[in-house]
Amino acid sequence: MKEYVYLILAGMLAGAAAPPSKILEEGHATLLAALTKNHILVPGRRLLFAGYICSVTVASEELPVVELIEQEPEATEPRGISRVVLLTPSLEPIKEIPEFGGVRPLLCKANSLYFSGIVKIDNIAPGGNRVTFMLGGDYAQADEVDPRDFPAAPEH
Repeated sequence: MKEYVYLILAGMLAGAAAPPSKILEEGHATLLAALTKNHILVPGRRLLFAGYICSVTVASEELPVVELIEQEPEATEPRGISRVVLLTPSLEPIKEIPEFGGVRPLLCKANSLYFSGIVKIDNIAPGGNRVTFMLGGDYAQADEVDPRDFPAAPEH
């Protein structure tokens, strides 16, 4: 009989949980508040997209990676200025990587972030499609990896 009571209580609690969309909306609101508070968004630009991509592990610390797309106020097309931002666990910026030509972040593995094309760190050549973060995320190095050698996307 005790087992059934526990099952019923567990079912009631699961049914009372917030829907997934509510949880995601709250997480997105938290991200936007941190981006604003930490002056990561550029004043005067219109935010078109802000999304969590994945987290890299640097010095045993999980550092979130977000992608931002902003639009200049004078722009007549919805294309925007894209960049990836590495954040501290408290969502403060560590490093920014500009994206050009439709290049997008794909996935994280250990301390590396993989891209769909070539990016440059601090606009210095050579670029690459894998960015490896070191020294708490303050230092990053890009190199080129054959896309067939990318790690598989994490399973959920």
